[in-house]
Amino acid sequence: MAGIYVSGGTFSGSGDVTTDWMVEDPTAGGTFTAPDGTLTYVGKYGGAGAALNHCHYARDTFNHNNGTITVNPTKDGGTRYISNTNGGVRDLYSLTLLSGSISASYANDVRYGTECTLDGNLTIDGTNAVANFPVFQPGSQTFDLVVVKDVSVKTGTLGGNFNYGTMTLGSMNIQSGGIFDAPGDNIHGTGGTTTMNYTTGLYSVIFRNNGTMIHNSGTLILNTNTDAVYGGGAGTGGPWNVIATERGAGTYTYRVYATPIIENDLTISGNVIYNNNLAGGTNHTVSGNVLVTHTGSYANTGATANTQNFGSLIVNSYSTFIASPAGQTNINGPANALLGGYLWRSNAGTFTHNNGLVYINTGAYNGSDVFPAPTQPFYNLTYSGSGTVESWSSIIANNFDVGTDIIFRPIIPTEAFTVSGTATMNGFFGKD
Repeated sequence: MAGIYVSGGTFSGSGDVTTDWMVEDPTAGGTFTAPDGTLTYVGKYGGAGAALNHCHYARDTFNHNNGTITVNPTKDGGTRYISNTNGGVRDLYSLTLLSGSISASYANDVRYGTECTLDGNLTIDGTNAVANFPVFQPGSQTFDLVVVKDVSVKTGTLGGNFNYGTMTLGSMNIQSGGIFDAPGDNIHGTGGTTTMNYTTGLYSVIFRNNGTMIHNSGTLILNTNTDAVYGGGAGTGGPWNVIATERGAGTYTYRVYATPIIENDLTISGNVIYNNNLAGGTNHTVSGNVLVTHTGSYANTGATANTQNFGSLIVNSYSTFIASPAGQTNINGPANALLGGYLWRSNAGTFTHNNGLVYINTGAYNGSDVFPAPTQPFYNLTYSGSGTVESWSSIIANNFDVGTDIIFRPIIPTEAFTVSGTATMNGFFGKD
């Protein structure tokens, strides 16, 4: 079998086509119209020039015809490339990477050699491989990937190669055996992000991990224009930073599950409801700071109690935090140094206690601040740890406990504290 070389002419396919490779001459150009079925590449170009080692080299006009490209090597092991300039008439539609059948010593290592845009779906499926699982990664650390629709990674890898560029996807499902090596920070650069521009049906999954995620200290941006499900998988690894936002005219709900754990910060911004307890009893952990801002809402609306574990919590103006019904919100520090050194600040927003416990563990941090709204009470409030915490005026609708090694004092002497239940002071109150 040979490849297809287009030099100044036109190729137009239909149905299904299998070939070694497709190359458009970079000087003479040409037009390649893909079949409306499946275009399968089984080899790679071995000639001279920039197209060397490419299975797909579109440098003039490539019309995807809403078809699928499948890379399934049966010859020519090693790395192969797909090059098509981002935008214009060179976009691909859907791309499927299979394991191939060369030998177990060769992975189907496919790299996008330029910015890469898929107007359809991306599927990485090495289910039938002995050991040569497919890999799809940038050929350079800054190349960006756009997949307008859905990404499914099943027994293979998306990402890697020290990528600190961007991926913009419709949704992602990391299945068992799949690996997502996300853009992030590394020795070559920083600031990698993965954005989910979600558009599909009601309460479908925007991001789920049943495999392995390597966050690389990057940021995952959830950006929807409809209600969506986030999480729920049983995989290993979680995102570093998450920003939950929206891009539409309405108010949209993220239905959130206990997994994945967010390893650093969570920001909820815009007309979105980050509903952690829609069905009840769902715990959630954010190891860093939680910021609710720009009319966003962190909501626990299910009837069953759950537990949230945060580093700190900031609720800005016009934004809300609804605690779990009779549940527990743990603030474990450190304080948010970028937003004033607060462990808790809800004075400008709306806090609903839902008859739950707020448990603030200061650790050994000194000078951490708590700034509630003076008209929005806690229900039960506990300070624990061994540091010093300062607070503005607070209302506690039920019980208030200060742990043995805590130094708790008002931020200024005139601040007022009202406790409707029992105040238990095992530590120090008002000590300078």
